[in-house]
Amino acid sequence: MAEVAVATVIIKTLAIAADPLFAAGTRAADLLHNIRWIETQMRTLQSYLKDAESKRAANHQMANLIISIQDLALDLEDILDTYLPTIESHNKMGSFHFVKHISCILCYCAAASDFALEIDKIKKRVESIEVSRASIGVVRINDDIDYEDTWDRRKSFLLAHESNIIGRGEILHKLRTELRSTDPSRNIILLVGPAGVGKTTVAKKVYENMKYRFDCFAAVYVSQDPKRTDLLLDIAKQVGLSKHEREENLELHLLFLLQKKKYLIFLDDIWSTRTWDLLKNCIPTYGRKGSRIIVTSRYLNVARYIGGEHSLVPLNHLKEDESLELFYDLILPAEEKSFPNEVKDVAEKIVNRCSGLPLAIVAAVGMLKEREISKHTWNDVLESISEIGENDCLKILALSYQDLPTELKPFFMYFGLFPKGHEFFVSELVEIWVAEKFIPVNGSRNPEDIVLAKLDKLISRNLIQVSRKRFNGRIKSCRIHDLLHSLCIQMAWENSFFCTADNLKSTTLGPSFGSSVRRVTTSSCNVLKDTHPFENFIFPHKLRVLLCFSQQDDVFKFLKRHASDLKFLRVLIIEVEGRNICLPKEIAKLTGLIYLKLKGDFLAIPSGICNLKNLLTLEVRLANTRALPRSIWKMKHLKNFLLNGISLRPPLIKCMCVNPFIIRNSYTCWCNSFNANSFEKPSNLRKLHIHIFSERILDILSDSVSGLLKVEELKLWATGEFSCRNKVIDLSRYCHMVKLELNLFTVSGEIVSVEFPPNIVQITLILIDVDEALVKSLKKLSKLEILKLKYCTIHSRKLDFSGDHSFPQLQALQFVESPFDEIIVDEKGMLKLEKLVFRSRQSSLFLQNIPERLRMLVTC
Repeated sequence: MAEVAVATVIIKTLAIAADPLFAAGTRAADLLHNIRWIETQMRTLQSYLKDAESKRAANHQMANLIISIQDLALDLEDILDTYLPTIESHNKMGSFHFVKHISCILCYCAAASDFALEIDKIKKRVESIEVSRASIGVVRINDDIDYEDTWDRRKSFLLAHESNIIGRGEILHKLRTELRSTDPSRNIILLVGPAGVGKTTVAKKVYENMKYRFDCFAAVYVSQDPKRTDLLLDIAKQVGLSKHEREENLELHLLFLLQKKKYLIFLDDIWSTRTWDLLKNCIPTYGRKGSRIIVTSRYLNVARYIGGEHSLVPLNHLKEDESLELFYDLILPAEEKSFPNEVKDVAEKIVNRCSGLPLAIVAAVGMLKEREISKHTWNDVLESISEIGENDCLKILALSYQDLPTELKPFFMYFGLFPKGHEFFVSELVEIWVAEKFIPVNGSRNPEDIVLAKLDKLISRNLIQVSRKRFNGRIKSCRIHDLLHSLCIQMAWENSFFCTADNLKSTTLGPSFGSSVRRVTTSSCNVLKDTHPFENFIFPHKLRVLLCFSQQDDVFKFLKRHASDLKFLRVLIIEVEGRNICLPKEIAKLTGLIYLKLKGDFLAIPSGICNLKNLLTLEVRLANTRALPRSIWKMKHLKNFLLNGISLRPPLIKCMCVNPFIIRNSYTCWCNSFNANSFEKPSNLRKLHIHIFSERILDILSDSVSGLLKVEELKLWATGEFSCRNKVIDLSRYCHMVKLELNLFTVSGEIVSVEFPPNIVQITLILIDVDEALVKSLKKLSKLEILKLKYCTIHSRKLDFSGDHSFPQLQALQFVESPFDEIIVDEKGMLKLEKLVFRSRQSSLFLQNIPERLRMLVTC
């Protein structure tokens, strides 16, 4: 535990020191000196831990030293989280605010003084640790740990590459044949095999290759304890069910749509027969001729229950030669063809230890790729694996964790806090890790770039998987394999990084355990052993993160009873389904809260939520509430306000017009409806998504004095009720805007004129009639790198992309169901194009209509 506790403090000090508020010359200069001292001392103590751990078994004094370092790190984290929020808040106010509120000076000085006194006490403890360390002969072992992360944007198009498929040729051919068949008795295809054998990889490969042969298609990850409504909504969106139909009688509308179409549905990782029973009534197993359902499961009895013996496609461990082929394919760079002879025998022994399990081979490669290719270094890995019994995949994966740089271990273990099968969006991880001060938010580097750098390191070690990527190749979301998720939970418990609510009820743990608990989740196994997790438990009074995915209401009782005692709580996520719940008013006492996410059927959100002065991110999803308090719109410090599916009553809209703090001070707003007047005053908004808008909003967006000129990302979605005929959208003054998505729902013949932002990098046009004038405007954009046309009508079915300096920076071009007869290009334009994508059931026809120069760039 000590190494993770120390690493956590180092990560936090780096995030704090990167904040410009602590730059030299400000009131916080002395504070910055202390922060730097903490970082230096923690790195020194970290260098002692490896030597102390190696000698622990032979000398009990080593254990005492390790415990002392661990306790010191935990106390330092408490000190940082106690005093820094107060000091930061006063630094942000500026000198003028001090004149208005003299009491702020006294509060700031008291906090800074108390912080300095606590650091003086820590310094004395460090001196004592140094004396103990020297007396028992512990020495420094430097691993040259680098806590700085730099995201190389050039990696974008290299990310999220397709998984290697080795030794599965016959199965892939069989699956493709089954999907081409119209035999109604073969409507369900079931891949069954043990965990880590590659079921998802094989099924996904076939699904991606064949989905455009079907009228509609959807792929969802089911997992151990799925939420039925979420799964059906996900399928409904992918197969094209309208928003109205999804909101009104979802199951019936989904069933009717699938009965009329030839569909392909991919259900990944079904654990139980109960799960299939929950889904089968909405997915017709006998739809239109040729419809298919692909299912993966690790349990033979579940697979037989779903489709019968004739539907089974067993996936076994790889043969020895196939295992070696996969190993060489993963370990060798693409340009290298031969493998060094000096390590061939070691490689064969390592692969043999993996027992033909692809996931184990991938994990072993992840360890080896971080080392030089030499017999000595590879023998170290072989020696570690040789101590493990055959077919023990989890222990091989544990070696991958031990091989991680210490600074990455907290980030890896974080994936175990969420349920199995959870999809981790980069945007979500950014906000949560900012709340925990794992990454800086006000430094010189973009927080998303820092998170991408962390994820890139974990991906390169094959510990997490890319789930979705943006069109420019950057990671949008990722997942973690079930076995690695179990490893996260195991390692987190051993290192006291987080625990489950069940752990808090253990009778073998003393009261002191409560002071070391920093994070609690009810989701580690998705099913709680105890139906009342927050009764008769050890109280975690230094809790930072609380995640609840339980169907019980114990978390609300817990918050009602203990909210005032949770002064360290920074992240609170509550996701419940199928129950009408009132959030307790005591949530307003969580004054340290930075990130709050609520998902479910909440009847009311208490008005006292406006007292959460440190709250930066508020996310409310799928909440059937009409009782959003007026006070929410007065939360000046809120930076990210995400609403989805909330119905705003007229009084609230009126309130927004009078006092639209939330609009002016947020960085992100996603909402179904806003009153136009909310945008008239200057705003700090960086991301704005509007899904229903009026002509008045269109006018304000085009106004030279609009309060939205700082917006960097804009999405405008009109409905059929709003006509864009002969409308002009003037965004030419939005110099900060780099990403634009327009869904104007134009009908054939409706021409919309757009003046694009001068520095735009990515444009997505949806349901728009693309005429010659629009194409000319697009060609002139000097910084445009990505262009997507989705469900667009191409005027005269011809695209002229020719001409000098046409699309000078364009790297990626995508067409989704936007047919054309001709595309004209020459040698003068689109010189930097790297990727041309067609998504259509008639992709083969498009290929006939494009010049040879572009054909080599095409992916379908």
